This record gives sequence, structure tokens and C-alpha cells, in this order.
Amino acid sequence: DESSETEEEVETPTEPKVSHTSGWNGSSVSVLQNFKKFGKLSLKPYPHVIIRPALDPILYRELDATYPSDDRLLTLAGKNEPDRAQNTRVDLKASTSLFSDEVTDLWKRFIDYHVSPEFYREVEKLFAREIAVLHKVKKGYTTALRFGPNTTGANVLMDCQVAINTAVKVKSAVRGPHIDGPAEIYAGLLYFRHHSDQVSKGGDLNICECKRPKCDKMPKKDRPKYGTGDTHYKPSDVNVRGIAPYRANSFALFINSEKAIHAVTPRSVTPYSRRLVNVVAVQTGTGRGKIG
Repeated sequence: DESSETEEEVETPTEPKVSHTSGWNGSSVSVLQNFKKFGKLSLKPYPHVIIRPALDPILYRELDATYPSDDRLLTLAGKNEPDRAQNTRVDLKASTSLFSDEVTDLWKRFIDYHVSPEFYREVEKLFAREIAVLHKVKKGYTTALRFGPNTTGANVLMDCQVAINTAVKVKSAVRGPHIDGPAEIYAGLLYFRHHSDQVSKGGDLNICECKRPKCDKMPKKDRPKYGTGDTHYKPSDVNVRGIAPYRANSFALFINSEKAIHAVTPRSVTPYSRRLVNVVAVQTGTGRGKIG
């Protein structure tokens, strides 16, 4: 998860109304549907998978055609004009989008599946041993919508955020090499690169590894030297072991741990936002407030 925002749990008044009566439903909208055909799974330097294309092309085109505009997403996410700084992350939480009349039914079905126990089991099927060893999620766990109305008793909270990194005025990296918070079990990114964004460079996800047995965390005072976003480690202290390119319908997911160092490559000047969907699962009772 590339986000560095701290969120407080909020109450949502009612259950979301999501239609499942027609079209794409259930696992047919899963970002893992093409794993057997196109997936590349690796356990080094930490467990991750890259899939391209991730979604059925027709499904992808339908979602892409109704991807919220930057202005609409910023408004729905509750961001004001001062928040519209260059190359910054803005997330629309599932607990907001599932209740919004301005989000299409197809998007709601897509989001709803990726916060479901069925999707968690899909990820668990790929990485059962790694999740058990790294996160010790107990058998008999229950899942719930992160920041939703019914989280009591849930062991795992799930989110599916429609997001952007805003347009770039000065070449910069939204986040340098970092690890996510310990509560996070997994994070996945599905890219929706704009069809007109053909020239800009950067925005790839780098899978990184410390050059030494353990990297030293960078002092906060030094972090602004390496981009506009939060950076835990100096880029010179890590090697890039894999790349998930910022391309349309490309998906990458990793199992979070102290070794799961990742970064976003610097983006060149562009009027286009970097569009992505972020799927995450968070284990409760482990300091879950901050993810990223």
C-alpha cells in the first residue's frame, strides 16, 4: 500500500446496496482471475505476484470508461482545493464508494467482491503458508469492511480503494523505498493508466531488497531529499529485484512483512493522474490505524 494517510474508524449508517442480478459478479471481477494464465509468482525477495492482463479485457474497458474523474474522486474523498497538490495520493475508501450514488453499479460490484471473504480466500489460496507464518491469522477468522458499520469481532478488515496520484508539475516520486504498517496482511495495486497517457515516464512499482542483511531507517529530516512522499530507506541502500510496470490492466500484490520494501519510481511531468485501485487486508489488534 503506497498510502501514508492515517484514518480513524468511522461509523457508516446502513449496509451498502449492491446489485448482483446481472453482468459481472463474484469471482468474474476478481483481479486474480488470470493468475493461472498470466501470473508470475515469486517468493523472493518477499512473496508477491504480478499479473498482466489481470482482468477480462471487456470488464477492464467497462471499468476504465467509468473511472471517476480526478475532480469527482477528490470530491467524493472529501478533499478540498489545498489537498490538490502535485503528485499526491488520494484514496476513495470502499466504505465511502459502496454507499455513494455517484459510483456506478459495476464499480460497486467490483469493490464489493474485493472486500469479501471470498476474495480473501483467493489470496490465501495463493499464499497460505506465507500468511500463516508472517501474520499468524488464526483459523476461524472473520472478515469485515474496513471503516464499515459492522467490524465487531472481525479478525481481518478489508478495503478496496479507488485512487489517484495527482498530476505532476515537477518530476518526483510519490513514495520512496518503504514498508507498510505491521497490521497489513497484503496489498495489491491494479493500474488504470489513462489511454491518453502515452508519453509520461515512471509510476512503476519497484520490488526492493536491502543490500545488507537489514537496512537502516532514514532520519525524518533526510526524507524530503528523496521525493515528495514518505521514504523509510535511502534508494542507494536497496536493490530492485522486480518491477510491476505502470500499465493498463496490470496488477501486483505482495504479502506484507519487514522485508516487503517497495517504492514508486519518479514520475515525469504530466497532466495525467496515476490511476490505481488498492486492495488491502488488515489484521485487527496490531496497531491497525496507520497503513503505509
